Amino acid sequence: MSAQNLTEEVKKRSAWSIFMGVLTAALGAFLIIYPLATATITTVLLGWALIFVGIAQFVFALYSQKVGNFFLKVLLGVLSVITGVALAFFPIEGVEVLTGLLGTLLLVQAGLATVAAFQVRPLEGWGWFLFDAAASLCMGILNSRQMALQFCLGHRHAGRCCCASRRYLQDRDCLEDAE
Repeated sequence: MSAQNLTEEVKKRSAWSIFMGVLTAALGAFLIIYPLATATITTVLLGWALIFVGIAQFVFALYSQKVGNFFLKVLLGVLSVITGVALAFFPIEGVEVLTGLLGTLLLVQAGLATVAAFQVRPLEGWGWFLFDAAASLCMGILNSRQMALQFCLGHRHAGRCCCASRRYLQDRDCLEDAE
């Protein structure tokens, strides 16, 4: 292929490249602006992926040579399908659970990275392990604080809704006073 043919081919396809670039930028902006939608879509996709992984694990279990491997693969397949169904069909709760798991994972990883940093301390670069541990600890704490804040605000909001509903029903004489 000559340089002139390559140039013509690039010119011919440049409109699609520009279109895909603009589409990618627009999708990225949407995902940044709407984080709950992003998290929900990701959770649903993860759920469906786990469903397919569970089905594949069950199929692989049928080809196991040993009885122990068979039951282990069936158990893993069933757990994957159950987890996938929970994430795919209850995405908001799945986002909350995954956020909590991520926070826990970050805190555990911070502890393990700290131990690893002090185990390799005489070697050059051990400070990067410690930096990784500190960064993971900060992200884990921020994640946990955010989860606690959402939990408290969610329950406070639910309490306000209950009080407002009770006042509405009392005003309409649908609910008798407890006094």
